[in-house]
Amino acid sequence: MIKVIHKLIITFCFVLCGCLMLQAVTQNTNEVKAENKKVLLLFDDPYQVLDTMINDICAYKNVDAYPIQSQINIQDYDIILIGESIDSSNTPSIPIKNFLTSHNLNNKMISYFWVGGTSHDTYENQLRHYINNSYIISGIGFNGDEISEVSYVKDSLHQWLDTIV
Repeated sequence: MIKVIHKLIITFCFVLCGCLMLQAVTQNTNEVKAENKKVLLLFDDPYQVLDTMINDICAYKNVDAYPIQSQINIQDYDIILIGESIDSSNTPSIPIKNFLTSHNLNNKMISYFWVGGTSHDTYENQLRHYINNSYIISGIGFNGDEISEVSYVKDSLHQWLDTIV
């Protein structure tokens, strides 16, 4: 009986040590991942609803943000985030399409966020159509009603960013 209890205690200690080591490795990996990746946020916001989200993203992570029409050397960046406010057509804007088709996005990690539209699946599928030869990370979208729930949007953005940066 004592041998069984002794084995259980030793097993518990090994499991506990393994969990603590895994947690430390995960934390270190996240720190390295965030430090080594340069992140660019490009946005098209004709309806001017992204300001708060963009400011929050830049404050939460080390991200450079510019309007999509800016002349930026994207080769300096590892991750490109694309933000957009969309209308009921659920399609990427012409500036977004132009950017995606006119730049070499090879070996870039790309993700996106948007506000508006009526079908997030339609928007996401159409946007993915324009992104070639890059690693696409699922984006996050909000409808017009959700953006008024500031804490929900902020928490959702942070969770999304934590999976990318």
